[in-house]
Amino acid sequence: MFKKTLLTKTATIWGITSLITLLIWNFPVLSQDQKSSDNQSDSLADVTPDRRRGGASRRIQNTQERTNKNETVEAPQRRKPAAGRPNDNYCDFDPQKLTALIPRNLVSTTVNPQPTLLFFIPGIAKGTDLELVLRSPNDELIYKKEFQSKGQRGIMNLQLPPLISVSPQVNATPYHWYLSVICNHSDRAYDIVVEGLIKPVSLNPTLAEKIAQATPTEQIKLYQDYNLWNETLNLLVSLKRSRPQDPTVIGLWEKLLESVDLDQTIAQQPLLNP
Repeated sequence: MFKKTLLTKTATIWGITSLITLLIWNFPVLSQDQKSSDNQSDSLADVTPDRRRGGASRRIQNTQERTNKNETVEAPQRRKPAAGRPNDNYCDFDPQKLTALIPRNLVSTTVNPQPTLLFFIPGIAKGTDLELVLRSPNDELIYKKEFQSKGQRGIMNLQLPPLISVSPQVNATPYHWYLSVICNHSDRAYDIVVEGLIKPVSLNPTLAEKIAQATPTEQIKLYQDYNLWNETLNLLVSLKRSRPQDPTVIGLWEKLLESVDLDQTIAQQPLLNP
């Protein structure tokens, strides 16, 4: 009996010691995993070649599943979709051509309370339905707009509804948006989808003063220095509309798209009417 009790105590002590040792050895690994999770939005672009383009969509989540999960916005899937499914793509265009004009990490930073997104739209048949969806940082549906393609090829702009204002002391959580081309109304799994995140930030007073005193081309440089993608892109589009033959503007436009590894043929596409 004494030997049995001794063996039991020894096994218990050994088990506790092993558990503590296991926790100590694994603690740095858990910490590293947490760091990896924190940096996920910055590194997602390296996982797949390019997710700013269109392609076969993900199947829409069940509404009850969304309700049960109190999830915040996660990094999206793509700025270009994957290749469409053979014989099942009811949209008569190359899904890889549909492109969101956003950085490779899919995050657009803006100080505009009602920002505008830009997309390269390929030759989508006139009358094809499209849908723009915006979800809050808590994954709540806050905006959905359906509209029809005009059958034009070029760069299209879509304005989002007003976002929550951000004070200098608050780090904003990005909003998650989707643009879908609806190829089959009876099965939305065949939508061609591009998506991304837009992050509202406050405008630094010093930067605001510099911008007010700068020329348009100087403003572009300031926006780039402060990583304000949305302002940079939209100011360049505005300049392209007013000065379409200006070589300086054309050069800045081409360099901007090249800086985020977007197809340079997009720089040659016409700007569609708002």
